[in-house]
Amino acid sequence: MVASGGLVEYSNGEWSAHTELDNVSAVGGGGPGQHVWAKIWDAVHDIARYDGDGWCAYKMSNYGVTDIWVLADDDIWTLGNTTIGHWDGVKWTHKYDYEGGRDLWGTSDEDMWFVGSGAAHWNGSEIEPYPAAPLIYSIYGNAADNVWLKTSSSLMRYIGGDSWLQYPTSEFSGGDVWIDQETGKGWAVGGSLGKARLYEGDGDDWTLSDYAPDSKTLAGVHGSGLDNVWAFGETLLQYDGQTWKDWELGTKLYEYDSIYAVSATEAWASSLNRVRHFTNGDLQPSEVIEGIPGKAIHGSSGADIWSVGSLGKIAHYNGDSWSIVNSPTSNHLYAVWAHTPSVAWAGGKSHLLRWDGQSWSIVYTTPNAETIFAIWGTAADDVWAVGGPDLILHWDGLTWKKIMLIDGPWGFTLRDVWGLEADDMYAVGYRGAAGVYYRFDGAVWKQLDSSLDRSFNAIRRSPKGELWVGGTYKDPREYGLLYRNEDLDGWQPEDEMLLLDPSRSWIEHMSNSPDGTTTWLVSDRNVYVYQ
Repeated sequence: MVASGGLVEYSNGEWSAHTELDNVSAVGGGGPGQHVWAKIWDAVHDIARYDGDGWCAYKMSNYGVTDIWVLADDDIWTLGNTTIGHWDGVKWTHKYDYEGGRDLWGTSDEDMWFVGSGAAHWNGSEIEPYPAAPLIYSIYGNAADNVWLKTSSSLMRYIGGDSWLQYPTSEFSGGDVWIDQETGKGWAVGGSLGKARLYEGDGDDWTLSDYAPDSKTLAGVHGSGLDNVWAFGETLLQYDGQTWKDWELGTKLYEYDSIYAVSATEAWASSLNRVRHFTNGDLQPSEVIEGIPGKAIHGSSGADIWSVGSLGKIAHYNGDSWSIVNSPTSNHLYAVWAHTPSVAWAGGKSHLLRWDGQSWSIVYTTPNAETIFAIWGTAADDVWAVGGPDLILHWDGLTWKKIMLIDGPWGFTLRDVWGLEADDMYAVGYRGAAGVYYRFDGAVWKQLDSSLDRSFNAIRRSPKGELWVGGTYKDPREYGLLYRNEDLDGWQPEDEMLLLDPSRSWIEHMSNSPDGTTTWLVSDRNVYVYQ
């Protein structure tokens, strides 16, 4: 099961995490004894296979993956935002172009359905569009002539030929549907008016369940039979055929990804699909805005804030409200830096984008599809972008150039870059399981000693003038660590200052208030303020 970026496995009555994979967004498998496949987001790979002993990652060129369907170990289908892919047991191939894909399901290599912006069917030789609904969230069934679709306002049933039956369910939107393979009965989930909803299907009709979980929405549902059904979203539920149980797993993984300090008492923190506003120095958000991409957030002021995220989504805050802005890419975005209302930069997988005050445009493509994870500048003509593998870029006001290290070693991924002067910049990240730390003196980047078996995600200067880096143990990710250094020459174990959230947490990002009196910090679960 995917848990907001992490992967957890249920076995022998207990849940355990697969810490080998980060940024998991979909998982699929054919059943006991067969391989498990997971869609991942990182700088190099798109998909990974688990054979019972370990994970093996694959690159699928530029196909991209949003969901996976496993018919057999040598017959696996993937659906992306623009393409359909297929695995024949040896290699992945691009099968067909398909725009706006969200979900897929099928019974055989001659009966596969793909849905999202409409519906399409593979009959063994070609893809055929089917008139169903303009926006479909999920699909499931138990036979070629008993297929169910979950749309924004209804459930639809395909019974063969060109026949579709519609079952209005205005009580909830979004969500997922699951059908038991033996009986044709099932469950559908979603949310409405801030409350989760469950519908039970008897094979012909759907009724609203009496059980109302204490959460805002449910995103997915799946089961091995009518006596073992799981529903998940902002909570995790299990149905034993009689009653629902809430597992109460606590705070979700990846609650926060980035933070922007507007002032000493105000900040915006972002996560996968929402932003939270903190005011008056309070560590409880005064408002939560859903539907905003949130892998990275930054602004030039409290009335000019950008937030970016998956599939190239970009949102802007003008001081009063958030709005979605047209993006020139569908690649995931992980970094944003705003200099003025008319100059901002965003980066992610393969692309670097520029805002000119009117629109966003792609201005640079990384040479080998590297991923940009952080952007920072000291002036309009002095901007740095870093990522991996082995990626350092610089903007001099005219062009972006890739910077090569003069003394190596290579194989690093940089997660953050920061500095106050053009001749005093810092970048941190990791190489394997060890943290890496670089300093730019105005002429060259040099690696400084870290002597720490850590992964660094963030770097800033504290209100006391100390340089802070935050991160975690790379493998396994056990807890978040914050280090301080007064000499700025490297990092040693004795520099350890603060242990955050001992129960599996790590430091994601830091942001200083413009006056330098306050540092805001987010772990994946909490927000902290240091003054």
